[in-house]
Amino acid sequence: MTAGVSTPATPEQLDAAILAELAKANGQLLAWSTLRDRLPSASFWAKAEALVRLHDARKLHAFMIDGRTYVDTAITLRLAA
Repeated sequence: MTAGVSTPATPEQLDAAILAELAKANGQLLAWSTLRDRLPSASFWAKAEALVRLHDARKLHAFMIDGRTYVDTAITLRLAA
């Protein structure tokens, strides 16, 4: 391996890093562009795939406001019996 070149993060590492950053946000919304910049080394598309994977698994919410994507932790609502 060449010095100074890092191995791209695995999908599992990206998933864990996204969830860890959201946990640090303590329930606050994060702009995807800000969160994406905090993730381990990986391609733009690998990071986007991780976002979609976690959204599809209902582990986070991703939505757009005025053309900007925001992310927050998923919440689970239960109906009273």
